[in-house]
Amino acid sequence: MIGIVAEFNPFHKGHRHLIETARALTGDSTVVCAMSGSMVQRGDVAIFDKWQRARAAIDGGADLVAELPAVCVLQSAENFALGGVRLLQMLGADNLCFGCECDDADLLKEIAKIRLDEPTEYKTALKCALNDGIGYPKACEIALKTCITGLPDEALKPNSTLAASYITAAMHLGADMEFVPIKRIGGYHDESTDVLYPSATAIRKAVMSGQMHADGVYDIEKISALIIGFFRLTPTEKLSGICGMEPGMANRMKKAAAKAGSVAEFVENCISKRCTAHRIRRVMLCALLGITEFELPSYVRVLAFNEKGAEALRCAKANGADIVTKAARYNFADGGMFQKDILATDVAALCLAKEAGRDFTTQIF
Repeated sequence: MIGIVAEFNPFHKGHRHLIETARALTGDSTVVCAMSGSMVQRGDVAIFDKWQRARAAIDGGADLVAELPAVCVLQSAENFALGGVRLLQMLGADNLCFGCECDDADLLKEIAKIRLDEPTEYKTALKCALNDGIGYPKACEIALKTCITGLPDEALKPNSTLAASYITAAMHLGADMEFVPIKRIGGYHDESTDVLYPSATAIRKAVMSGQMHADGVYDIEKISALIIGFFRLTPTEKLSGICGMEPGMANRMKKAAAKAGSVAEFVENCISKRCTAHRIRRVMLCALLGITEFELPSYVRVLAFNEKGAEALRCAKANGADIVTKAARYNFADGGMFQKDILATDVAALCLAKEAGRDFTTQIF
């Protein structure tokens, strides 16, 4: 069984290529995906709803799509990877596949092992870089170069870094998985759609600008009043307990909200040397949803599947996984992980002025 952690924001030709190549390398395997739900790791609402994206993935060759909970999605790359790999582990995946700029599995495993064990050489270099005011992602690159002579640039690019995070997560969880890196075609942030494999970034930009027509597009700026109003009304002490909130950030967010008229302006006014825009956006959405800590998935929320996916679900259930196919039948009264996903969907629905409760009314594909 092939496991893929993805956002499909949106699903595109590159994702189809990843699934087809993974199948070709591993035989006629079942492909199961852990996919972000209504919100994505960069700290934004997904451009299309989770059911539409899940259906596109099934149409594109996947067999099962399960929702990665928001408490796992709105996190650092390391915790995002932990949540995704744990969900795939619950589904029984024994091959972990990812698209990245570096397809050297041994090198990626070496990087993952360093990040997991944090040898003295790595920790010293990391601490020095952070003390010099360098942001955490860049500081990690510097520390890795200290440990691995001649580390190629492609091993430090965004998808390779995420790939190493997946491997680190699998090692941390003791997951018995083979790692299948597949060379990515096209650039991560390429903004042209006039290529064979346009990136998700390029497609989102084209859709948002009107160059590419699509129905049901979600835009976080449509709920800017909700987000800014939330920060204006919420006391600083309540914000301080939010997941990812570091000292001083709550005050900075309160001040930014007092002046901002859009989400983009709010985020821009919160950025500091230590806090990137994406981190600010993740904390912003964690605050809105009331997420106070990271948790590993405790259930499998099914969004879409086919016959092979149904067999995978039967096997996962037989092995003890808590399979959720109907929201109404799940006990979420404790305000925990599942309820946060329902709230995330309800908040995102406001982008299109849609009613709340879609988790209870939308059919699984």
